[in-house]
Amino acid sequence: MMREKESNQKVEEKTVQNEKATIVSVKNLDNQNSELVKEFDGTKESIQEMLNFIGEFVDDQGLPPEFKNKLLIVGDELLSNVVKHGYKEKSGPVTIELTFDANAHVFCFTIIDQAKEFNQLDVNIIKDVNALTISGYGISIVKKIMDEYTYRYLDGKNILVLKKKV
Repeated sequence: MMREKESNQKVEEKTVQNEKATIVSVKNLDNQNSELVKEFDGTKESIQEMLNFIGEFVDDQGLPPEFKNKLLIVGDELLSNVVKHGYKEKSGPVTIELTFDANAHVFCFTIIDQAKEFNQLDVNIIKDVNALTISGYGISIVKKIMDEYTYRYLDGKNILVLKKKV
């Protein structure tokens, strides 16, 4: 369903069959801001679907493939952490909000989940010599790729906001 919202915005709302998700797309025609929001079931099996959603939005904005590849690395790390550590491999809602301000060339990627309070940004690199594993390295990559990142826990939700100048 496509509807006009005020005179300078188009809002498209779709309810996808067999999913309990509504996709809302807002494009501000005056300053070329785009936004896309979708809720997913936070399971291992849905991570690829979430990454596809992110990739399609990046493609729709005409952003460079290098940016898309880096953003998918960020998304894979953070979404995997939500599923593995937040929901502990059970299930729960994960909302992804994507915005692109074409005038300022700023991409914003927000992940909202209802798992236990968990600030992924505070994870340190831990080397477990006995298990021959390193954990926390992915977050350091996320911090190198993105320009800004903030976390807050509000009303039972983890809210992680990441921004990158493109």
